[in-house]
Amino acid sequence: MTVRWSVVIPAFNEATRLPSYLEEVVGFFDGRGEPYEVLVVDDGSTDATVETVRATAARQPTVRVLPLGRNRGKGAAVRAGMLVATGALRMFTDAAGRVFNWLVARLGLLGIADSQCGFKAFTAAAAEALFGALQTDGFGFDVEVLLRAQAAGLRVTEVAVNWADQRGSKVGVLTASPGMLLQILRARGRVTRGRR
Repeated sequence: MTVRWSVVIPAFNEATRLPSYLEEVVGFFDGRGEPYEVLVVDDGSTDATVETVRATAARQPTVRVLPLGRNRGKGAAVRAGMLVATGALRMFTDAAGRVFNWLVARLGLLGIADSQCGFKAFTAAAAEALFGALQTDGFGFDVEVLLRAQAAGLRVTEVAVNWADQRGSKVGVLTASPGMLLQILRARGRVTRGRR
């Protein structure tokens, strides 16, 4: 059976939050009647994340885990999942930040209100092209993907989603933004050089 949707979920030490979230994702896609897969990419967790996902996968055959073995960063985890995914449409899930989005817009990513939105979907061809070229391993990878999409002339469309924030996020605007800013500046330079 051909998979229509692949949902990639990067995870690092998420044993506590993942079970209920996976149940929500599976419940949503089970109700759609389209073939799907949920791929949790474990980014070197030191807790029971891998075992937790495997327990869910034993009950839900649409769920599987891809352990990376060591912590490489959210961008590396999403890239690995997007390139292993088999769906005609591929999306990943995560979180957002408004201050960071304002800053990103000033650095050249135009026309995107929320670059850090945790839901992004791609056709299989776009996912393979964009994530195959992705070089940012950290949290700034979202911006590099969007910059590459714009540089390639791909259509980028934002749609409204209902979002309920979950406690326990490991990303803080003040602590993560300086590193993300450096990642974005480097990504912008790579994409700019690639256009020449």
